[in-house]
Amino acid sequence: MVNCELAVQTLWCFTRQIQQMVEDGQDPSIPERYGWRVLRAAQDALHESIG
Repeated sequence: MVNCELAVQTLWCFTRQIQQMVEDGQDPSIPERYGWRVLRAAQDALHESIG
């Protein structure tokens, strides 16, 4: 359970940082298969599941 919570928190923090960079007009450098749009969608899903 603790490992799951840490993974969720890590993903949330990482996607939040990327979202902030995009909103600030920066183009984050991310491998193509992990594009920022995918990560922003993951963050939105986390927000909905956490409440």
